[in-house]
Amino acid sequence: MQRHRPVLREPVAPVAYVGRRSASRNDYYEVSLPFKDLKVTLRSLILDQRLLLLIYATAVLIVTIQRGVFGFPNDFAIFRASFWNLLANKDLYVLRLDQAHDYFKYSPSFALLFAPFAVL
Repeated sequence: MQRHRPVLREPVAPVAYVGRRSASRNDYYEVSLPFKDLKVTLRSLILDQRLLLLIYATAVLIVTIQRGVFGFPNDFAIFRASFWNLLANKDLYVLRLDQAHDYFKYSPSFALLFAPFAVL
């Protein structure tokens, strides 16, 4: 595997850049690395807050569609069913697949506190 050798450019001001020193003169040369321009471009994109906001909003939208539209709201179903099971004096901790896909794991007082949401 070959290593990239730095490309020497025209001489620049001695104080402005620190680079390779010429053997014949006291001038400094600017050293150009292959990904220097890419690094500057990426840094400017990251610093642009509008782009970051767009990426964040897109991620939120994708996750919302994935979990909210195509997924089963299992937690809400468990808590809603627990309130109705409490009112019907049924065992809260039995798995009922027609109501939810998991067990209720909280105290009966939580089922009672969830009443306003269960009525919705």
